[in-house]
Amino acid sequence: MPRLVRYILRGRGEVGDLLSGHDLDRIEVTCDRPLPLQADGEDLGDVTKALFEAERSAVRVLI
Repeated sequence: MPRLVRYILRGRGEVGDLLSGHDLDRIEVTCDRPLPLQADGEDLGDVTKALFEAERSAVRVLI
């Protein structure tokens, strides 16, 4: 995320040049070096790859 913020603040293009997606079922993030990962407040250690998947219709939101 810090890289994305620096990219925007320096005016080096649009956010879409760096990351884009719509209605995705999964996102895989790969890093050059191990970085800390937390999910739902739980420390999962340092990882170089993380896969995030969405389960459709798993949550109902009432407004």
